[in-house]
Formats: sequence, C-alpha cells, structure tokens
Amino acid sequence: MSLKWSRPWVLPAALLGFELCLLGAAVSFHRLAGQSGGTLAIGSLFATIRGGIALCAAAGAVALAVAIGRQFRSLRESSPRRLQFAVVANLMVVAAVALVGELAVRFLSTPTSRGPVFACIPPVFEGFRLRPRLWEEVVAFYGPLVEKSAAPDLYIVRDDLLGWSVGKSRRSTNGLYFASAEGIRSGREGVAFAEEPRPRRRIALVGDSQTFGWEIRFEDSWGHQLEKLLGPGYQVLNFGVTGYGVDQAFLRYKRDVVPWKPEIVLFGILPHDVKRSMAVYCFLDFPTWEYPYSKPRFSVEGGELKLSNSPVLAPEEIFARESIHGLPFLALDPAYSPESWRRGVRSRLHLARLLFPEKRSEPDLNRGALAEEVRTVNAGILRAFERLATAEGSLPIAVYLPAKADFDAPDDPEGTPALARSVLDLAGIEVVDVTDAVRALPEGERHSRGDSSESHFSRLACTRIAERLAGAIRGKIPAVKPADKRP
Repeated sequence: MSLKWSRPWVLPAALLGFELCLLGAAVSFHRLAGQSGGTLAIGSLFATIRGGIALCAAAGAVALAVAIGRQFRSLRESSPRRLQFAVVANLMVVAAVALVGELAVRFLSTPTSRGPVFACIPPVFEGFRLRPRLWEEVVAFYGPLVEKSAAPDLYIVRDDLLGWSVGKSRRSTNGLYFASAEGIRSGREGVAFAEEPRPRRRIALVGDSQTFGWEIRFEDSWGHQLEKLLGPGYQVLNFGVTGYGVDQAFLRYKRDVVPWKPEIVLFGILPHDVKRSMAVYCFLDFPTWEYPYSKPRFSVEGGELKLSNSPVLAPEEIFARESIHGLPFLALDPAYSPESWRRGVRSRLHLARLLFPEKRSEPDLNRGALAEEVRTVNAGILRAFERLATAEGSLPIAVYLPAKADFDAPDDPEGTPALARSVLDLAGIEVVDVTDAVRALPEGERHSRGDSSESHFSRLACTRIAERLAGAIRGKIPAVKPADKRP
C-alpha cells in the first residue's frame, strides 16, 4: 500500500478508512451469525455476497491497521503534535458521523406495530426493522389503537371473554360487513335472526376470518352459499370472527351458539388457528394485525383444560404497565422472550439497533416441545367441543380450511398444515377436508387478492367449499334429531 503520509490529511483519512472497514466487517459478521441462528458458519463467508463483503472489509481493516501502526511509531518520535492532530481530527469526524447517522435514522424511521422501520433509498439494510423492541415504543404505537377500540360504533368490539368479537347491529366502515342484533354476520344491519320463522334445520358456524368470509360480501361467503344449496327450511348462522384461534372459536360456541340449539355445528379450522390458541397478547404474536387486545389461553394440567386470562386483560391495562415484564401470563405466551426486551445502551441508540439488530427470537411452534403443546392443547379443546356439542344434541364437524402452504408445500412434514392435521388426528373429531375442492381452482382464483398469502377465500372458492359441505351434510342430517327448543 502506497500512501503519501507526509500530507496532514492522509493519516486521519486512513484512520477513518480503517474504522469504516472494521465497522463493515463487524456488521456483516453480525448479520451472517444472525442468519445462521447465532453462530457464524464458515461456509457462508465464501458462499454469499455478504460473506464476501465481510472478508474484504476485514482484509482492508488489517492492511490499514498495519500501515497505520507503522506510521504511528514513526510519528511518535518525529512529530508527536502531528500524531495528536490526526487522532483528535479522527475522533471529531467519527463523533460527527455517528451523531448525523443517529439523527438520520431517527428522522427516517417510521413507527410500526413491530417497532421502528428505517426507510432508506436504495435499500441497504435487510429488513430495516430496528431491534430490540422497546416497550415505550410499543405503548406509543398502540395508544391511539387503544382509544379507538373503545369507540361505540366499531364492527369488531372488545369482549371480556373472547378478547374481541362482532358487535351487535353493526355495519363496518367499508360497508362490506353487517351484524345482526345478536352479533352474527348478516346480509344487512340489525336483522334479528331470532325473530325469523323457525327453521326446520339450523346449522351454526364457528371459526376465524375464513369462516366469517373476510374481504367478501355476506352473499359470497361459504356459509351463506351453503344455506342456499341446502334449500328452504335450513338456516345457517355464521358466528365466525376474524383473528380467532381454536380456543376463541370454542368459547364463542360455548357462550353464544349453544343457546341456539343447532342440529349441526361446523367448526372451521385454518392451520394457523392452532398456533393462535397458544397466544396471550396480540402485539407479541400477531403484531401485523395491530389489535391492542389480549386473549384467553387454555393450558392442560393433569389432563384437564385450564383457562387463563379470563376475563381478558383490557387494552388500557396492558399498555398502562411501566414494563412489559409486569404483564401477567407472559410465561404462557411462547412469543415472549425476556432477552428481546433487554434495556441497555444499544437499545437507546437507533443507529446501533439498525447496524447490529438483535437476533429474532421467534418460537418454532412446528417442532419439539412447543409443537407437542400445540397438539395437546388444541386437541383437548376440540374434544371438549365435541363432548359439549353432543351433549347439547348437535352434530359436531370440523371443517379443515386450507392455507396457501397446503398448495405450495403439501408434503412438508414440519409445516403448519401438517401440525394442524396432527391436531385433528389426535382429537379424533369428524373432519370434512375441503382442500381438494379449493385446489381444483386455478391458483389466481382461490383467494380474493390473487395468490397473496395474506388473502382470504374468493367467492368462487367459497362456492366450492359450500358444495363440498352440502354434499357431506345431506348424508348426515337425516340422522340428526331436530332440537325442540329455539331461542
């Protein structure tokens, strides 16, 4: 390396170059280690672009360190004042760059439910998300959502037992959803199903947004289409609620559906629903939903189901806590990791959180002990549902609703669909699987927003589901004894 060391600016520039190379190597090594679970894989240094950058930056830092070290020894004897100038100048530049960088990251970061996101063009930092998460940032983001959740005209409302539910006699702000006087999805606002002529047969649906028919009209939902296919004398009541896990759907059945004495209860189960049953706090487990609610949580003790966080902790109580560590039932929520919420100097510096983010501590509910708990808890809930429905004179049927992974990776033994199917096998409940009915459609016609993983069933997919269920029900309902009492 040939540098004109006689010029006064060369040594400070060399020092800055050394520090930049050192920083680049440290950032690259840190991110490589984060990608490989906290340990740096040697092979990734030579097989990835980031590994190449790390090696080049490290080599540059070593070369500059050797050259600077020699110059330091020379200047210490011949020109100590020049050496002092170089060091002071370098420290001033580093401090200025760090200050400008910190202010820039703070100014260009956007608050989100998962923490600040750094917006930079062109994108340089993978993910752009600042980690670790800070409790005060979570509180600041969810504060307005807590206030909004108390509004009297929301379609989805707070519920002390379920966490949230459909409001009574409501219309959504987008005009797509209506609720009956009983809080059941309907085709128009305020209709009272209890006042309609007594149906010969009544069928109730419980489940999540795919059962509810999110993103499509009531008339296009598979519940309503099922009612039309079954013909006059059948009433299908849709008690589905967006975001529900298996646990909330069961509790909704137990409280809201049982009084209606349906002949058949269809329990819609999406693969992700079995994971939702393990959650307590939405901001931890499902931050993209931006729900400020907590939810009830079942566990199995001594072979029996035990319900915790019931009644649920209200949003105001959650975000009034001084620290996340003060929330109850955190030990039951697998998404909570104390290490992800540690406070320190790095957590206060946005630039440090961007350059050296903490490794994501997301639990793997598909494997190991957590997967076994998912199976045990959800199977216990479904068995309790089957026992209660049978005791109430209803025929309980689980409806397996496929996720996008059922089409993209149907044979993955460690995927969420395989986990959900193992839950159903363990529960021993009767299941109608509508996967093939949906798979028969072209990929772009299965969901309301094409092939988006966040999208819901399209009208056409709901038609296929309703046809599959109508065929299954016609073969069963003659053997079901009609209930004598109606609400």
